[in-house]
Amino acid sequence: MRVNGFVFLEQPLFGIDFWKFALLMFLPNLVSIISSILVLYLFYRKSLIKRYDPEVLEVYPPKYAIRDPLVFAMGWLVILFIGVSFLVLELLKVQVPISVILGFCALLLTLATLKNKVVSVKEIALLTPWQIVFFSIGMYVVVYSLKKVGLTDRLVYVIRWLFEAGEPFAIVGTGLLSALLSATINNLPTVMIVNLSVKDAQANSYGLFGYASLATYSGIQRGARILGILHEGRLCADDPCFTGGAF
Repeated sequence: MRVNGFVFLEQPLFGIDFWKFALLMFLPNLVSIISSILVLYLFYRKSLIKRYDPEVLEVYPPKYAIRDPLVFAMGWLVILFIGVSFLVLELLKVQVPISVILGFCALLLTLATLKNKVVSVKEIALLTPWQIVFFSIGMYVVVYSLKKVGLTDRLVYVIRWLFEAGEPFAIVGTGLLSALLSATINNLPTVMIVNLSVKDAQANSYGLFGYASLATYSGIQRGARILGILHEGRLCADDPCFTGGAF
């Protein structure tokens, strides 16, 4: 199950809990994984190593590729803890801010780096692109400002027309629209603009409120790759991890 920040933006607006999201997205994620493996295999099949020398593994065991085993193990535990926590809290109907869980996990990872001191937490903190945080906050202001002055009304009319055309047009059309906007601007403003437009289009009256949000989620995940535009936020976030010695 793939869950990221866009799900956290959509959950309060559309009222989809993590259990329902996991159930509805199981088949799309499965198809995505299979198709990705198939495409990678077809593209790189000639470069795959068919035979290898076992002596290489004796001289350089795979375990030496991990610079800090404690941080590596803690990372897997944190991923497991986050997924289980979200699902259990949702099942028990317990309201806990997401930032509390993520902050606790970040603290665990930070404490794990103190033993071997291979990963430089100070260096990662200094190299972290904090401008992404301000960019995200700015997007909230910009998107809601555009909505206030009515610049998103045209999008509302398009989405309402898709809903009136029928369920297949509504789901596929919303996904394609999200993908197109995501390819031309950015994932974050796209998910906010489309979600607000879907809400204003009164999608709930057509019984497609939840499905429209899932179509938006699927669209923005593929949209940034339509024109080959990489997700700059993820690239900026990954770079300090490598330079700080996390990998």
